[in-house]
Amino acid sequence: MNDNDRADDDMAESCCRFYESDMVKRFFGKSFHPGGIELSLHLGKELGLKEGDRVLDVACGTGATAIALARRFGCGVLGIDLSEENVGIARTLAVKEQMDDRVRFEVMDASSSGELSGYDVVICECALCTFPDKEDILVQMGAALNEGGRIGITDVLLERELPPSLKGLLGHVLCISGALSKDGYVELLESAGFTEVVFEDHSDPVLRMADRIEAALPLIDLITSSCGCDLEKEFGISKEEAVAMASDGVEMVRSGGIGYGMFTGVKTK
Repeated sequence: MNDNDRADDDMAESCCRFYESDMVKRFFGKSFHPGGIELSLHLGKELGLKEGDRVLDVACGTGATAIALARRFGCGVLGIDLSEENVGIARTLAVKEQMDDRVRFEVMDASSSGELSGYDVVICECALCTFPDKEDILVQMGAALNEGGRIGITDVLLERELPPSLKGLLGHVLCISGALSKDGYVELLESAGFTEVVFEDHSDPVLRMADRIEAALPLIDLITSSCGCDLEKEFGISKEEAVAMASDGVEMVRSGGIGYGMFTGVKTK
């Protein structure tokens, strides 16, 4: 393993630890991505999901999207995620929701998704921006699709330069520092071989999320203590740094520097 591979693995593990944190779940709730299940179902509609479709959900988290899509559209879904904890939660949820006959979950790195095949649709919500080599991930997703298969991406938009506080590792796992502009995502999808790329702006949920984060900041001591979270130990930052980062992020959202978008495309070859 070379230094770049080791750095990528460290980044992936940091993302897993962050989204497994009880503190993060307190801030973001059951769905970590802006727009939640409502936006996921809209994505499914725009992708033309139907009964019998085979769907691959890359970086599926705790499985809420996969289960919702299977229930609404009657499709079969495989969710893959690098986090064993997330996959365990997703499997338990599928059984609880009586959807385990249509949905299954596996621990798998997104970079290995190209080893799969025969899928009609692949989706990735609020996760592409966390991968260091985004084009390779998109190529791998395309390899899993049948010819004419569809891709759906929802992700953070970054339309201007970030302040220094949001450029580090934590800014990366927060889906901010690795984000692209709208045009950047379109170019990336086209470079990876997708055509008919369509964009929709869905920044309103990010504004609501910013409001929620800002309201929670005065309670950060209570939240971290009730979750047993040591910011310095788990994420390498102090409480003051965490508050400053969150405040800078909220300002970026409200000024239009950070938004959220949905992209769909088609694999034509």
